Amino acid sequence: MNYKHYATDFNLAKEPISECLKEGTLKLILGAGISMDFGLPNWPDLIFKCINALLSAKDEPPIERNDFYNNFTRNEKKLNQYDNEPTFCQIVRDSLYSEMPPDLEDLLLQGAPGLLAIAALCTGTTRGRVKHIFTLNFDDILEQYLSLLGLKVNSGSSFTRQNFNADIRIDHLHGYLPRNEDNLSDIVFSPRSYTTRYAQTHGFDDWFVSQWVGSKLLLIGLSGSDQLLQTNAIKHKNLLNNDEVHGYALLTPHAYEDNHLDLVSNGICPIKIPADEIPKFLLSCCQLASES
Repeated sequence: MNYKHYATDFNLAKEPISECLKEGTLKLILGAGISMDFGLPNWPDLIFKCINALLSAKDEPPIERNDFYNNFTRNEKKLNQYDNEPTFCQIVRDSLYSEMPPDLEDLLLQGAPGLLAIAALCTGTTRGRVKHIFTLNFDDILEQYLSLLGLKVNSGSSFTRQNFNADIRIDHLHGYLPRNEDNLSDIVFSPRSYTTRYAQTHGFDDWFVSQWVGSKLLLIGLSGSDQLLQTNAIKHKNLLNNDEVHGYALLTPHAYEDNHLDLVSNGICPIKIPADEIPKFLLSCCQLASES
């Protein structure tokens, strides 16, 4: 089916995604929207919090919110001034979790439609399930939720780490800042750190593409514009040397308009869907996979 059909009716995409789930070939790549129900900031708000925390630590005046957003690209680049400082990761972590309650269990149980849908994809048995997740998030909300369900998770930011007997592997591609651990990884947060990490990380692209081969990626909570994703989508498509669909992207209408043509050219099928419909859509894919 042509991707344009999914732009008019996203429900048509349930069948191909449920088939991948049933076959055990579906892998996820997650973005910032997954954890926002729990008070975690979106990407621009996290940068805003971090810059003002860094300025406060140096007794410098804060940036006003309107001034920050009116000059977002310029202000984002200010992170380059601080990303080598020893307190940088700690400040990012503190800013990330600053509005979360100390005990998440009740909150997780009360209402987490997005995480419930992700967990449903990971917990099937006879109908197939997701066993590998890539995420661009720093936080460990998904890990906490899956652990609450009794699942064992192999989580980290080093793609060369050993596999062990776990229900699911989660790779934090931009670094990992778990809430209650002191051993923090390097993170990709400033514009400079993004370029530096992937220029210096030998073998990462080959590993990522090899994990993709034989699978279909489902993008959730991403705009589709991420350079890491687009670059490796091209490599993956060139490796397979065919015009088949190599993955699916659930995009809000605005993100769809901005990025769907690039995704299509790189072998990823865009699906235009309102953000509040995504959890129900994913649960429907699980139900459909279990029917046959």
